[in-house]
Formats: sequence, C-alpha cells, structure tokens
Amino acid sequence: MTDLDRFAEATCRDFLTTADLKEVCRHRGFSPPGGDKEKLVSFLIPRLLEPTGLTEAVATLDEFGRTLLHAIAHREGEIALADLRLLFASEGRKPWLDDREVFRRLTNGLLNRGIVLIGETGSDFGRSTRLSRARFVLPDCHRKFLPPFPVTSSPLGQGNTTQDESQFCLSCLSAAVSQAGATRPTWPKGLLGGVASRFSFKNGSLCFAGQQVTSETTLLDHVKKEWASAWALLERSADKKNAFRWAVHILSHLPPGHGCTSLSLEEGLGRLGLKVKKANLEGFLEDGHAAGFLASVHASAGQLYSAATSNKERSPSRPFAFEPGEGGLRVDLRRTGLPALIEISQVSTVVARSYGLVLKPSIPILAKARERWGEIAGFEEVRRRSPAFEEAIRYVEKWHGKLVLHQGLAVLRVEDLGLCAQIVHKLGDQVRSLGGPYLAVTRGALEKAEQLIRKEGFTPRRISSEPEH
Repeated sequence: MTDLDRFAEATCRDFLTTADLKEVCRHRGFSPPGGDKEKLVSFLIPRLLEPTGLTEAVATLDEFGRTLLHAIAHREGEIALADLRLLFASEGRKPWLDDREVFRRLTNGLLNRGIVLIGETGSDFGRSTRLSRARFVLPDCHRKFLPPFPVTSSPLGQGNTTQDESQFCLSCLSAAVSQAGATRPTWPKGLLGGVASRFSFKNGSLCFAGQQVTSETTLLDHVKKEWASAWALLERSADKKNAFRWAVHILSHLPPGHGCTSLSLEEGLGRLGLKVKKANLEGFLEDGHAAGFLASVHASAGQLYSAATSNKERSPSRPFAFEPGEGGLRVDLRRTGLPALIEISQVSTVVARSYGLVLKPSIPILAKARERWGEIAGFEEVRRRSPAFEEAIRYVEKWHGKLVLHQGLAVLRVEDLGLCAQIVHKLGDQVRSLGGPYLAVTRGALEKAEQLIRKEGFTPRRISSEPEH
C-alpha cells in the first residue's frame, strides 16, 4: 500500500462522515452503494485516485475553495491544518477558529469534493489531537485538474512579448566565466549578477548552487527559485512565506491565454495573507519578463503578465556552437544552444577561463557515458572537429571492454570504514574504490592520503617501494 493509498483510506474511514462520503459520490458522479458507512468506505477508497468526475467536482468550488486547493497544491507535499487556518483570517473570517471549526469548513468547502486527501503523520510538537496531526495532500494525478487561481485576468491578445529564458541563463553563465579566477569577482547588478554568482566549475563540472547541471529544465527551475528568493530577501520574508514564489504559482495558473496586472496579482497574494511592496512586485515582474520567465503585453487594463510557455514550445533549441582548440574546444556562449552545451559538458572536463568556457575530453567520463554517445546532441560534430576529443574517443573505443592496467596509481588497504570515507571525501576525483577495503589513488595524492591517515590517528605502512622508472 502506497502513502496515497493510506491517505485515501484515512480520508474515507477516519475523517469523513457518512454524509460527507455521499457528497463525495455526488460531486464525483459515483453511484454510491446502499448500506452502512463501511460499504461506502470500501466503495470509495479505490476510486478516489481515479480521474472520474474531477473536472466536475473542481467546477463546484467557490473562490475560497479554489484558494484552499491552490494552497495545498503549492506546498508540493503535505500541509498542516494550522497553515490553512491563516487563509480564513485573510478572507475576513475569524482568525481564532479552533481546529474543529476550521476542519468543518474545510470539509464543506473542499474535502467533500473528493479532490484532496487527508491523513495523519507523526506528531505535532507534543500535541496529541488527531486534527493537530492531520496533513492534507493533493495527489499528483489530480494536479492536472487544478483550476485557475481566483484572480482577475484579461486576454493577452496577439502583441505579447517573451524573451528567451535559455539565452538569459547563457548570459549569466558568460558573466560567471568572465570572473573565473578573480579573488574579488565583480558581478553585474540585478538578477543577472545574482544568478551568475551561483554558477561554479567544481571538480571539472558545470554547477549551479553547488549541484552539477544535468538538464536545461532543472537549471531553469533553480534559476527561477533564485529569481523569487532574491526579491524575497528585499521583503525580508521567510522562505516558507515567500510571496514571490506564490506570485510565480499564480501567474502559472491563469486561464489559458490570459494575464494579470501587478494590482490583480497583489490582490491575489492578499487572499493568501501575503503582502508585498508595490515597487518590489513591479520590479519582480519586470525582471521575470527580461529573463524570459514571463510573457507581457500592454492592454487597456494595464501591463499584463503571465508565465511564459517553455522554450521547446516556442522554437527548437539551437545547436552546440564551439571552436576547436585549448586542448579540447572553446564554447561560443553567444550562439550555442543551452541543452546541447549541458549535454556535452557532462562528458567533458569543464574549465572556466577569463577569456571563455573550455571543455576538455576526459577519458574516464567518456568511458562511463560510452553507451549513450549516440544520444548526445552535437557529439559527432565535436568528435569530427576537435582533434583532442577525437583522440580521446578513439582511445575509449580501442580499450572499451578490455582489462586495462594503469600506471601512476597506488593501492590502499583501509580496514576502518570511517577512515575510508574520509579519504574518499577529501581526495575527491583522485581516489576510486576498488571494492572491499581497497582504494586506488594517484601517486601524486599518496602523500596527501598518508597525511590524512596520520591526522585521523592511524599509522600508514607501505608494503612495496616506488616503481622504477
């Protein structure tokens, strides 16, 4: 039984009454069986996670019900009753309502539609009531039925403009590369500088916020969070109440082809108990449009904004653009496509120089990716035009599947698991596990490994001498 199955069972068996369950059947279009509550429970549990009747059930929600539904959906996980109580105060309802009254209103306005599930998880700081432990969740399979957020919107029309979000990321990357090696980097002002400062080139990889960049989608998600977080700092708001992330959510859940003004967006945030300075909200929207995250058009109602469609929907990605040299290739960040760059970077060693971004071939990395060479966009052109990559690729092809004896390595036998983990952590790419208690390290890192071993209170012992040259 999955977590969602357990939530579905708890919803029907523990939290909703027989009358509530019949309302779920009515809103979802189910024909309930006759008999006692147990028959209704057994009937509904396997059906709650089906799509049947969800469109019709969502259509019955009033504005406050839709706000509650979005509050649960926005969390992307479980949300407590206490967090939802704040919305009642925002709607002008009594903010001091107790748990039972809040739950009753939630049931009548949302839970009896069979859209959201409720269950119990853990404890709540020593409180032992069932409702204090209650957690609400919107199943992923129901997310596509989310209605538009209740905010005033207008059609965008034909004149809406959208920038290229991938090109913005490349501009940020270019700014990061230009500061490579600088002891005191000078970042551009605004969002571009903030995003650029989050790029790094750790251990030969292209990284953002300390994590290796593995896809365009993941990178854009991180950059959008950086966009919202940067403006949240100006408002000094906690991450949990980041009004700007909520603004992105609202703009992403408008009716198709619609946009809203900053004033309407401010009113929408007010429904959630969130307040933002007008100047900050307008600056946030302008930044989002300049970066390609938002579409915008001037209309009679004012400047309208909405979440931009993805790059893939607008136009195909540009190919990988580079010039051979530098022991590999130098990326043309003004002309290259972002997805292609990310793919090639994952089979290369990434080096940032003040004059440009350089990718060098890495035999171990190429060997690990051997089975997917044919799936990497631009790989064949890189091989054809870069002599360094061609040589490395030929070497991998020659020795692929064969036993290779490496020179310049030392084998360590480390029986202590804690010490073994320390060596792997400290030496990074200079060490590899051979299985069991054995590690292989480069000869150049052997002295560093011995220093670390002594520092941890162990005594290293060599059982073979240095090889003769």
